[in-house]
Amino acid sequence: MNTHSHADHIGGNRVVMERTGATFYSSILERPLIELPLVEVVYLYGAYPPELLRTHLVEAEGVPVDDISELVREYPLLRVVELPGHSVGMVGLGIGRVLLSADAFFPEEVLAKYVIPYHLNVQEALGTLRRLSNEVLKNYDVVVPSHGRVLSRAEAQRLVELNANTILKVREYVLRNASGSLPLVELLKLILRDLNLVPQTVINHLLTTSALKSYIAWLANEGLVELLVSGGELYARGPGRALESLFSGYHQL
Repeated sequence: MNTHSHADHIGGNRVVMERTGATFYSSILERPLIELPLVEVVYLYGAYPPELLRTHLVEAEGVPVDDISELVREYPLLRVVELPGHSVGMVGLGIGRVLLSADAFFPEEVLAKYVIPYHLNVQEALGTLRRLSNEVLKNYDVVVPSHGRVLSRAEAQRLVELNANTILKVREYVLRNASGSLPLVELLKLILRDLNLVPQTVINHLLTTSALKSYIAWLANEGLVELLVSGGELYARGPGRALESLFSGYHQL
């Protein structure tokens, strides 16, 4: 079962299939990306990617994938938990009182290292964290994240809250820097400067800026940032600093 399509989760699929003939399962939204991982590199780069990005760190080898609902019908003890945000259709898996939580949240050391945790849709990712906190975690005693150690429910709850607060903190940085009107490239530079982030590799730069663009999309969805073209450049125009106080309510899960 693949929780989602990122290369660090599906990179072993081809070897496993060749050695065992195993059948692979995922959500229907993740299936196309697992079968053709090139799509992920295309949306990360924004066009057909150069060869330097087509490495196993970003692009795995595709395998045929079946709908995870078929697996659940065969093994009713399994429960699929929808966890969208980090990727378009990520799912976790519940077995008894144990939850495999995929990449819905990250350990403290990962948050400290990368500052901006990667989410394809950060607005949905925050919604997933809120749902985990308010209802899902109550059904489980043990939580197994894809990154980090096995957790008790209380430990998982603490990390969920930390991840949610990290997202909200980054959102504030984005909103503060988007208070005027700037070319999108310049806005991204300002946010990275404020967060004291200096991406060192092409892949790290693409992942970081892609994550930040998700925040800008979130603000655009709420009418707080407008995307427009001026002088041949894509601009992000914000509401002005006076509106920052409107977001104090986001600090509660």
